[in-house]
Amino acid sequence: MALVPRPFWRKVRCKLIENIPSFQHVEIGLLGLLKLPFRGKFDYLRCKWGLIPKSAPYFHIRVGPNKPFRLRRNTTDVKIFEQIFLQEDCRVPISNFKPRMIVDGGAHIGCTSVYFAQKYPDSQIIAVEAARENFELLRHNASGFPNIEVIHAAIFDTNGFVALENPKDDAWGFRVQALKIAPAAEERIPSLTIENLMRRSPNDCIDLLKLDIEGAEIEVFSIGAEKWLEKVKVIVIELHDRVRNGCSPAFESAVSKFPAEMFRTSNNLVWVNHGGK
Repeated sequence: MALVPRPFWRKVRCKLIENIPSFQHVEIGLLGLLKLPFRGKFDYLRCKWGLIPKSAPYFHIRVGPNKPFRLRRNTTDVKIFEQIFLQEDCRVPISNFKPRMIVDGGAHIGCTSVYFAQKYPDSQIIAVEAARENFELLRHNASGFPNIEVIHAAIFDTNGFVALENPKDDAWGFRVQALKIAPAAEERIPSLTIENLMRRSPNDCIDLLKLDIEGAEIEVFSIGAEKWLEKVKVIVIELHDRVRNGCSPAFESAVSKFPAEMFRTSNNLVWVNHGGK
């Protein structure tokens, strides 16, 4: 399946980033001033200028009226916040898109779920996160949005439990594996399939499925995925071949059975299904 060519202005932007190292930093700073609410601009500037007290493990950037978004110091949280809220890396590039059911798989601390909740206020959002520390922040950040339901689980190809593969790594990159591979694992996490989550939808389909699942793409898009793919309208996915070989081939093989368009953002692929139910 061929990618839809990037617009000319995106090609120019990529060239500027390649040739001018400081360009992206300036761009992100300007986007923060343009897109964040009035008080959120000051929160963001305090963060970028290093004015957060070093003793504070957390700080907040307001993303709306009475909507403080909590982040951790000295982590990738700020970078992910910038990618989602400022660069809109999970934006769906189709007009008049009004999803009713959204699943955020690998929701981390809630950046994408909250972004979607603000962009699509009439949608129902299920945010699924496997790592406990991330999940607690996700629950906090989603608490001001009644249309977000949070679930502590991993998205996998079976319902049950999976093992946490790398519990000592940074919280943004936790990976899970089948219990039969690591039966003696110290930490076990509930697992859910896409079909299980789909049954929570009033019309048994998912309008927008975002996946950032750190290599579990291989299991999720394994044999039988076409049964639920036909009931998914849009997928926004980050593929993790850098941590596990085979993620891209598994995804591409599964979606190739459907007439669709594919777009690329900075970190994700956006798959738009034209042949689903």
